[in-house]
Amino acid sequence: KLNDDETSTFQIPDNVRLYGGFEGDESDLDDRPDPFDHPTILNGDIESGTEGDINNIVTITDASFALLDGFIIESAGGSAASPDGGGVLIQDSSVLIRNVAIVSCFAGPTTTNGRGGAIAVFGDSFLQLEDAHIENCEAPTGGAIFSEAPMQILRVTFEDNVAQSTDGGAIALTGQGVSTIFESRFENNFTQNGGGGAIGCLLQRKSTTTALLIEDCVFIDNAGGNGSFGGAIAFEGDGLNRISRSRFINNETPNAGGAVFTDLDTGASELVIESSFFSGNRSGFRGGAVYQQGSSDLIVINATISGNEADGLGGGVFTSSGDCYVVNSILWDNNNTNTSGQPRQDQFSFSGGGAPRVITVDWSRVQNWEFSPVNGSIETTGEEPG
Repeated sequence: KLNDDETSTFQIPDNVRLYGGFEGDESDLDDRPDPFDHPTILNGDIESGTEGDINNIVTITDASFALLDGFIIESAGGSAASPDGGGVLIQDSSVLIRNVAIVSCFAGPTTTNGRGGAIAVFGDSFLQLEDAHIENCEAPTGGAIFSEAPMQILRVTFEDNVAQSTDGGAIALTGQGVSTIFESRFENNFTQNGGGGAIGCLLQRKSTTTALLIEDCVFIDNAGGNGSFGGAIAFEGDGLNRISRSRFINNETPNAGGAVFTDLDTGASELVIESSFFSGNRSGFRGGAVYQQGSSDLIVINATISGNEADGLGGGVFTSSGDCYVVNSILWDNNNTNTSGQPRQDQFSFSGGGAPRVITVDWSRVQNWEFSPVNGSIETTGEEPG
């Protein structure tokens, strides 16, 4: 049990596996029912009449391996000057967290530099997060999770999390290495400023391969405030990033990139979007679904981009700099509401920034493509779109 000191924490030592969610008559771990049927709750609300008094409910430091399985972690929110990881703080450790719910955990008010309302990961660490639900967590950066180390996220739901100041309503990811997010759902997350209503990816490649790989995920109703960009995801910095077999629905930002914004720094970086679906996303500037700038490549393959909207050109896709390749994709019924241009520019539009550069649209169906200038500034190396 936590005592009445806000620095009190459940410290998990090296090589300890901690399980909760037992009914009480089990003789073996395999006999445990669904852990949420008999919840084991770690609660940071230690003072009656307040909500969240503990800086870090769980702390894991210098552990070669630690396991947390079958818990509800709730109500963190101490008054540390620079709080991080209200629910779980991980430092220089390899950690597996599964079968957990982390709810209403906070990492400081907007006046602090707090990071990761639910989880914060620092140093030489690695986090595996599986079969979890993270809801109603807040921090100035990374409303649910902040990590400067690689992560593997599998079957996790992020809902109603908020980055109060900048970057990543659900997740803010920095550092280097390869992180993966598979089979997860991001719904109604919000960042007030900076990148990514759901995910702000700010990787910096050094001597190792750096990438964020997203597969089989759903992004719905994520958004940003006045200073935001990338209603669902913003990619900045570096990395060989990829989005596969994912859906983006009704995400919104008042600035660029209703669903996805990419501004990667080096020509050796790229964002590949493949076999994914975009609909109902909205940008208050350009790129209702996807907006590209920076010096790296954007590659869109086997995507359907339909029913998105921007106040400026490129209701579907807008590219302002960097090489852009659209292959075997559908851009249809997208709209720009506030800027006149060629009919094709509702679907796909570009500016001359960063020229000379390569822009290709091949083997695709683009509404009103026949009204484009012949050849124009777009190269087609396969079959003409139409």
